Amino acid sequence: PSCAELDAIICLLPSRLISSIGKSDLIQLLCRCIAQRLVLQVGKSIQVGLCRGWLNPPFRPDFLLCQEDLQEVLAGLGKGQARISVSDSLQVPGSLHRASIGGSRSGEIVKVTFHIAWRLPCVCKFSMDLLMAGSVAYVGPAASGKSSIMRDAAAELSRKFQTVVLDFYFSLAGSTLDSMRHLEHASYATPREDASLADTFSDVIDQHVPEVIVSEFSDAKAALEAGLLCQSAGVRLVCSVRCLPGELADALVRSMNSRGLQAKPACRCFPFSSVVRLFRDQFDTCQVLPDAPSAMCALTADRLRCERHHNQEFPAGWPAVVRKRSVLEPGATNSVNP
Repeated sequence: PSCAELDAIICLLPSRLISSIGKSDLIQLLCRCIAQRLVLQVGKSIQVGLCRGWLNPPFRPDFLLCQEDLQEVLAGLGKGQARISVSDSLQVPGSLHRASIGGSRSGEIVKVTFHIAWRLPCVCKFSMDLLMAGSVAYVGPAASGKSSIMRDAAAELSRKFQTVVLDFYFSLAGSTLDSMRHLEHASYATPREDASLADTFSDVIDQHVPEVIVSEFSDAKAALEAGLLCQSAGVRLVCSVRCLPGELADALVRSMNSRGLQAKPACRCFPFSSVVRLFRDQFDTCQVLPDAPSAMCALTADRLRCERHHNQEFPAGWPAVVRKRSVLEPGATNSVNP
């Protein structure tokens, strides 16, 4: 995030915490370590979650939070004295950040966790080449930067193509118009209540007539179904999936079996031209499968025979190419240059 975007979280922190460490120093600390979470819990000092592990104690404020501190945070989030549910999750006003709240049965606040939405631009040259070439799936675990990359992909693609952001989990745009500015010229759509995946995509394609749809999925099966729907409609799909590349291959096999297409090799029906694997603990690198259909074909070698790819010592699409991606410094803006 830029300094201004981090301000949305900083201004909600307890005042005595800000006075003890300093606003600018705290922002610089969070940016240097690419902090993922800020955990505020009664009786403990503030905890800073990183890509892997936690910030060492010498680098975090050394005082204990009290009930009044967390009540101040709640007031800033608009919760006031309302009864708290352990599962409460809120959008940080004016930003893409989220806050999850934990409370006791008596209604007292126990913990507030701020989840920081970093801007991890995917518009370096290699990624833009993939996006321009066809459908792309970004796969990886939670907190690996998938949503951030989807926002940047939507913003960049919307400058050249009719792009629609289909937000199933309300994670790609914030709760205010100001927080939706990251999507640039892209249209924004959410699914109808109780609508199936196929109906949702059909509605978006019929109503918006897009060239590109940007979306997120929690499992490989849904991503593959959406990819096939877009492929048949002549629309490119750029999506993120919480899975591994192998899970896409497994989902493809199950989908083909259910449709009676067991004899059709994966390289002829996999809907994504490229697959990019992201890592939670390595924000500066990713693995790219530039020829994803051939790579999926190799992964399904024991189930779907393909003479073209399975007889090669090193099948097309493998090995994955390791690429570097950068994290924006505070105040920086997106660029199409590497």
